[in-house]
Order: sequence, then C-alpha cells, then structure tokens
Amino acid sequence: MEGLQDFANAADFFDFDSDSDFTSSELYNNRQRYLLVTESSEDDGGQHLFEIEEDALMHVASDTIIDLGIIFGFSIEFMASRKKNSLSCSVSSTEDHQAVHRMAKDLVGRYSSKKGPDGGNLACVWAVRRIIQKALGRVVHKSDLTTTFENELDSCFPDDLKSEDVPPGGIIISPTTWKKVGGKVVRTGTGHVGILGEGKGNRRLVYSNSSSRANWAQNFTLGSWNARYRDKKGLRVYFYPVPYYSLLTG
Repeated sequence: MEGLQDFANAADFFDFDSDSDFTSSELYNNRQRYLLVTESSEDDGGQHLFEIEEDALMHVASDTIIDLGIIFGFSIEFMASRKKNSLSCSVSSTEDHQAVHRMAKDLVGRYSSKKGPDGGNLACVWAVRRIIQKALGRVVHKSDLTTTFENELDSCFPDDLKSEDVPPGGIIISPTTWKKVGGKVVRTGTGHVGILGEGKGNRRLVYSNSSSRANWAQNFTLGSWNARYRDKKGLRVYFYPVPYYSLLTG
C-alpha cells in the first residue's frame, strides 16, 4: 500500500510541515480504491476520505470523523417519526449555562475521551456533547461531526453572535472546511469545538478535548483559538448558546 506522501498531489491537501501527524489506510468499496487519512495534533484531530485515481487523490469528505456507513451506503438505522412532529429550539436558561460551565471546569484533567472516536484523537464533539449531557441530563446533539453540530446550531441561532453575546458554558466551534477553487478542492483545515469559560476579549478561557492526551483540558484562550483556527487554518469561528429543544406536535 502506498503511503500518503507517495501520492503525486498529496501536498495539495496536506501541509506536511505543520504540527499535525498523518496516518492512512486503504479501503475498497465497489472495486473503488479509497484512502482514509487520520490527522492528529496536540489539541485537535480529523479524518479525510479520498478516492484513489492512479497515483492521485480525489477529495470526497472531511470532518472530525468520517462516517463510512453513510458515505458508502451501508445499512443505517433512522430514528425518524412518521408523525407530524417538529423540534422547537430556544436558548437554554442562565442556570443551565452555569451548570455546563461548572462541569467544564470541574472535569479538567479528569474526563477521559479514550472511549471516544479513535481513542480520543477525534473526540472533540464527542466530549462536548457528553459533558453538556452530564451537566444538564439531556442530549443536545447526537453526531460527532463539527459540520453537523454547527449546522444544527446555525439552524437555531444567528451565526454572527459575538463571544460577548454568549455566556460561560456556551459553545465555540470552528467547523472543518474544505472548499473548491475552480474545479479543485483545496485545503482549508480540520476544525474543533469547545466550551466557553470566563474572561474578556482574547483572554477568555476555552475548554475542549485534548487529542494528544485524550482528556478534557483548559487548553485555549479565545486569542489562541483565533490564532490557530481563524488565522492559521482559515476557518470561521462561531459562538452559540446551549440549545434547548422542545417537541411541537402538529
């Protein structure tokens, strides 16, 4: 099997001089060759799927973790109701945000993500949604993808909220983004998600999963988050309150 750097256009997608490590594995589906690449660094990780065409890679998908069952069309169990039900989304209470913030602080160094995707390397969404569930006793999201999580939050709230609009316990997220320039997919970057803490401006604290340690950490300030995800990786940075979902029956 060829290694990632053996492909002629691998450098179009990955910066091998960055602080990330890359591992790859070859897959087959309906006689098509694929390469699944796992990216890991100190604080974040992601996966990328490519079709292999001769000695070149063709980008298929990127996110915190790749769900091969959805992409390859394996049997997927859907939990959709046939009733005319819909969800209403609103901002969680002040007390809820305080509970999430306390939980985020209390679990620093004490909440392992080793049971999460890829032994904790790809567990940023996994950790955030479980910590919120531990604090509030309810589920606010079910996938482990930054793009899916941000899309759900964006459907609830404006995506132009500033950090000062969201209290401690709220969510900061930079979803994984790959984009096309002309007919070519070019690298933007693997994203991350965390829980906002206290502080003002660039000194505001951020809590998130540490990929390298597979443990919950206070590993960013807003300033260092912006430097890594906005300035270095070219990603958007969004701020959202914790959502509260209620069922509407039509």
